[in-house]
Amino acid sequence: MDKQIVIHFGCLADSTEDQLKQQKLKYNKTDAEQFQFDMESMDRLRVRGLLTDSQTEKVRQKLYKRIVAHVAKCEGMKVKK
Repeated sequence: MDKQIVIHFGCLADSTEDQLKQQKLKYNKTDAEQFQFDMESMDRLRVRGLLTDSQTEKVRQKLYKRIVAHVAKCEGMKVKK
C-alpha cells in the first residue's frame, strides 16, 4: 500500500505534528517539534529577506524529504525515490 504524505508549509499552516496526526501517521514527538522549529526558522528568514524564493523552495524540499524519511522509518516503510 502506498501512502502520500502531504505537508503544508508557511506561517498559516498547521503545526507539523498536527498535520501528521490528521493523516494518522506515526512519528516521534521530539522530531516533529524539531521539524516545526525548522519550518518556523525558514519562514522567519524568508520574511526578513534573508532567503530568496528559490532558496526557500530548496529548504522546503529538503525538509519535506526529511519528514517523509522520518515518518517512513516510524511506519516501517521504505521511501520511493
